[in-house]
Amino acid sequence: MSPKSILGIAISAFFFAVFLGYIGVLIRSSDQTLLHQPTVSGKVLSINIVSRAKEAVRGSAGGTMQNYWMVAITYGYTVDDKDYVNDVLSNSVPLENVDIHSKPSASLMNYLTLYTAGKAVDVSYDPRNPQERVLEISTKDSFYFLVTDLILLIVAILALIRYLFVR
Repeated sequence: MSPKSILGIAISAFFFAVFLGYIGVLIRSSDQTLLHQPTVSGKVLSINIVSRAKEAVRGSAGGTMQNYWMVAITYGYTVDDKDYVNDVLSNSVPLENVDIHSKPSASLMNYLTLYTAGKAVDVSYDPRNPQERVLEISTKDSFYFLVTDLILLIVAILALIRYLFVR
């Protein structure tokens, strides 16, 4: 591979890593905002593990459909004397591909004992829009995204150093 090709790849990787870093910071900031939202007491109305089809390739006519195991939960809560019923479990929805998992894993089945119908739960909500809510808040996905981006940035910088100083 020619030195100019290596330089081009290194510069492209560097700018791509900076762009991904920006996206990662936005995602992390959004997750941190969720962590500081108020909570109210709610009640689990129903819960089940279901297989649902989701479009795997978005934006294409007749996109590929994949079947996933997922937690289907419904819960109710009250904010400012107004009742809400929602179904969002987490900001990081646990899905398992049916083609890989013939039955739901123990970690998904654990939700059935963690959130039984009638159980009181804490519901995090956005005070400006109480309809936006979650039961569980996860920040690990944004953390892994940022770590992966940092690795890409280091590789790009090392490639640039190699090009500039080791010829």
